[in-house]
Amino acid sequence: NFAENLLRYEGKGDAIVFWGEDKVKGRLAWDVLRADVGGVSRAFAAAGVAPGDRVAGILPNMPESIASMLGAAAIGAVWSSCSPDFGTAGVLDRFGQIAPRVLLVADGYAYGGKRFDVRERAAEVLAGLPSVEHCVLVPYLEPQPALPPRMQAWPDVLAAHGAQDGVGRTSTPMVWREVNTIGEWVSVLHPGSTAARSGKSSRRFFDVMFISAPLFV
Repeated sequence: NFAENLLRYEGKGDAIVFWGEDKVKGRLAWDVLRADVGGVSRAFAAAGVAPGDRVAGILPNMPESIASMLGAAAIGAVWSSCSPDFGTAGVLDRFGQIAPRVLLVADGYAYGGKRFDVRERAAEVLAGLPSVEHCVLVPYLEPQPALPPRMQAWPDVLAAHGAQDGVGRTSTPMVWREVNTIGEWVSVLHPGSTAARSGKSSRRFFDVMFISAPLFV
């Protein structure tokens, strides 16, 4: 399992070191990341997500993005994501093709020293994706952002599904990537074997993930 392999370490050592453009800093220990991924995967399963179903994220490059991707991978779901600076039409063009059952959105992002609240735009996206059955708001700009209608808070989702460790043993994941050279977005499904080979080779060179880019594409 792809997620299981990436989460092979335990303990209080750094798994992720995060530094946002707006000076938001954070460190996630292996035990915390493993617990978060376990909670996210159980939340997805409780929401009815099955192998092959799609989970989408409108998220900056942040620890919760990684936990969500690994949580989807742990149960064999397909993960797709886009940057939170996308406009409503751009997100709908991208995600409308894959019909995600679960959508994760950040409350905003930082760029060029400015902070951008995207909750109103996220609500528009949610209204335009009838396939979405559950939507989770991930805090970034504020520790406890106000929840728009139909959205659940990330901390509440984790708390509701326990903090115990453990991920599933399903097959390696598949990841949707959308390509736009001219005209409409074209979705391309990447088989998990490619991602698995990448993880297998890269683990020889680093054991801690450093993420600092403000946007996740």
